[in-house]
Amino acid sequence: MLVREVHAMGRKSQANKSTFPGKYTGELATPIYEPGGGLGGSKAEADRRIFEQRVLKMEKLFDLYSIGRDDPDPGMSLAAKLAVAHVPGMQVRHEIRKKRGRKPSWNNGLGIDLVREVDALQQTKKMNYQQAIAELRKDKEKPWRTYTLPNLITRHREARRAEQHRRRLVEQLEASPLSQAMGAVFGIGLTGGNSSDQN
Repeated sequence: MLVREVHAMGRKSQANKSTFPGKYTGELATPIYEPGGGLGGSKAEADRRIFEQRVLKMEKLFDLYSIGRDDPDPGMSLAAKLAVAHVPGMQVRHEIRKKRGRKPSWNNGLGIDLVREVDALQQTKKMNYQQAIAELRKDKEKPWRTYTLPNLITRHREARRAEQHRRRLVEQLEASPLSQAMGAVFGIGLTGGNSSDQN
């Protein structure tokens, strides 16, 4: 019994510490306390009290993120804004990330550049992609001469697959409620700009 109480006290002290300091204040920074068995009553009554507290706090959360009740999908808008606020992978950094270790020889974006240049060359000359890559390697103005032919063939195949996968994903998401909510939240959508760079 004593161990359970100490463990519960540890959880309370952790709950008081905000994971996102400064972001939430007042009711949104204060956990909901519902003592187990201390007030009497049924579990259903305790669940109802917790639900009511959460509804009140949700109203404050909508206000904090400036989401109106009359928005097309306020729940999805809130989910999108919370994801951007708290999920590192959804956040944008406008700075060059410093990496330790050996400098990479294949930079981001080179794969799609290779695919585009191979496609452009194939449109002007009748050749397969391997011949086009070999032709690109001969050009001293281009970065491709520093890579081996087998390396470029592999990179080309990987980049083409990644681009095809990205396009399929965009097509699937364009009409989804997630895309519409993201467009409503950020004033943009997946249609148009993001899928216009097709070969």
